[in-house]
Amino acid sequence: MNSLKLRNVLVHEYDFDEDYEKFYTSAKESIPAYKEYVRIMFKYVKENIKS
Repeated sequence: MNSLKLRNVLVHEYDFDEDYEKFYTSAKESIPAYKEYVRIMFKYVKENIKS
């Protein structure tokens, strides 16, 4: 299961016909990519958004 499908299941509360273990494993495997994304976005905002 890819990240987009995980998002759709969570955000849109689609009916979930797949194996919950597969969903959990996919979500867990996506965490490092999301952590990196957040790190990069935080750095960008910190460097480019002035208050």
